[in-house]
Amino acid sequence: MKSPARSLKTVLIVIAVMTITFSGFFIFSSMVLQRIYDEDIPKIVKLTLERALVEGELPAYSFIKDNESIIFSTKNINLSLMPKLDGVNFTFLSQNEIQEKANQDGDFLYLRFNEVKMETYMMSVSLVNTWAVKENSTMGHLSGGGFKIEYTKDFLGTINSKLVTWWIS
Repeated sequence: MKSPARSLKTVLIVIAVMTITFSGFFIFSSMVLQRIYDEDIPKIVKLTLERALVEGELPAYSFIKDNESIIFSTKNINLSLMPKLDGVNFTFLSQNEIQEKANQDGDFLYLRFNEVKMETYMMSVSLVNTWAVKENSTMGHLSGGGFKIEYTKDFLGTINSKLVTWWIS
C-alpha cells in the first residue's frame, strides 16, 4: 500500500511535467507559429479597410461613404498592398495632390494610414479619416477621426484583431 506522502509526490511530479510540457508548447508557438510575416501584411491591410469601410467602423465615414471615389493618401502605404473592395473605389493621391485638390475644389475628407508598424509578433495599423483644408479656408471641421488596431496570430496561424484606440476629432 502506498503512503499518502508518496501519492502526493507522484501527483506533484505529474503536475510539474504537464506544466513544463504545456509551457514549452506555448513558448514554441510564440516563437514560431505566432510570428507576423511580410506575406501577412496585405491580408492585414484588407482586414483593416473592410472593418473601416465595409463594416463602417471608421469615425465619420458616413460623411464620405456615398462619394463615387474615396480619396486615399499614398503616405505611409505601398499601393501594391491596397486591396480591391466590393463597392469601394479609391483615388490615390500624394499629400501634395490632396492639398492641391482642396485648394481647387474646397475642403473634403480623405483617408490615410497614420501608422503601419510591424513587430515580430504583432502588427499595429492606424487609419484616419481627416480633412484636407483649403489653404485660405476659414471653416472649422468637427468630424473625422480614426482607429488603431493591433493584429496577432494565434498558434493555429489565424489573424486576430483588437481595437486599441478609437477617436473622433
